[in-house]
Amino acid sequence: MSTSQLLLDYMDKLQEFFEWIDSFVDKAIELFHNAKEWVEKILEYIKRGIDYVVDAIGGRFDESIELPEDYIFV
Repeated sequence: MSTSQLLLDYMDKLQEFFEWIDSFVDKAIELFHNAKEWVEKILEYIKRGIDYVVDAIGGRFDESIELPEDYIFV
């Protein structure tokens, strides 16, 4: 076997290895996208739960309400 053939075989094996790694990177990216979607869904579910609780106890605090603290000058 000549040196050039040995080198070509080695480069073919190296290319296969990098393609194998590339496929795992693609799968990892897909998994991270799926995980991101799940986290967004969980956060949306928590937000809806918080809004439900806030509405059940009387709603959000209205900023236009004047409190006695607004008239205190330091």
